[in-house]
Amino acid sequence: LVDTDGSEVGEVDAVQLVTVGQRRGLGVAIDGSPRYALSVDATAGTVQVGTAEQLLTDVEDVVDVVWADDEAERSVLGGLVAPLTAQCSAHGAPVLVEAVVPIEAVDTARAQRLRVRFVDRQRRVAPGQSLVLYDGDVVLGGGTVVGA
Repeated sequence: LVDTDGSEVGEVDAVQLVTVGQRRGLGVAIDGSPRYALSVDATAGTVQVGTAEQLLTDVEDVVDVVWADDEAERSVLGGLVAPLTAQCSAHGAPVLVEAVVPIEAVDTARAQRLRVRFVDRQRRVAPGQSLVLYDGDVVLGGGTVVGA
């Protein structure tokens, strides 16, 4: 376990079992404040930990985007859906989305990677989780979170 400066602050038995946002099982508190997993690098064997405040983000990047249809894609990327919301877990509350922007394209017609910008900062989502975009209760599309 390393802090945001890269200093070692503890150890875990299995880095690959740690999830972004996790607090339990890390056993790290600095100045009496618990620390949360901010990022996991299983290859390097490190988990970066930080405060609850440092766990917040205003963007998430998603890949493997699937749209309900071409009109949904045009509407979302054109900023025509308001209010646009995102949901990152089956039991999570929908959150307002400010913008959805393509940041990599397979070709001129299809986005390969999108950046979803939230109106208010949200707790970071673990890579591999789904992020689904909605217009009310209508699913417009979604993808797999890779972080930002």
